[in-house]
Amino acid sequence: MGVNFQVASVYDLKDFQKDTFDIVTLLDIVEHVKDHKKMMVEINRVLKSSGLLIISTDVKNSLWLKYERFINATQIFSKDGRAYRLIKKVGVYRKQFKNYHNSHINCLSVDELRQLLAGFEIVGHAVFPLVGVPIRDFFLSFFPKQYRGDHQCIVAKKI
Repeated sequence: MGVNFQVASVYDLKDFQKDTFDIVTLLDIVEHVKDHKKMMVEINRVLKSSGLLIISTDVKNSLWLKYERFINATQIFSKDGRAYRLIKKVGVYRKQFKNYHNSHINCLSVDELRQLLAGFEIVGHAVFPLVGVPIRDFFLSFFPKQYRGDHQCIVAKKI
């Protein structure tokens, strides 16, 4: 079984016939796309009936941005959090050359992502922190979904 990678614009998937794919993944793509509706027209065209669409993206206007200092402080309580803090220090140096988040031109809120997938059956939707801290995340599980993190992942089935 071979794997064939191709580069294409999410707005123009003309190289692919209708109903080509069983699964389409958009992993950290949506926040970089200006016209989500145009993107969805092409995805609907190439995705087979009952096919899965998997999207992972940032959460627009995440409450986490407001409490970023607190969130970052809790990261010392996990191995992953401590590693992320170190990586972030390196990122400060890197930002003088290129800031990745400047290319986030069109993030979606939890509700906006669900609305974008009208015509799909939502199979699962999670909101989570980029870096897990077990004790903090336990308490977050009692909060409404949209406040549980700064990232979201949704799995939807084409109807």
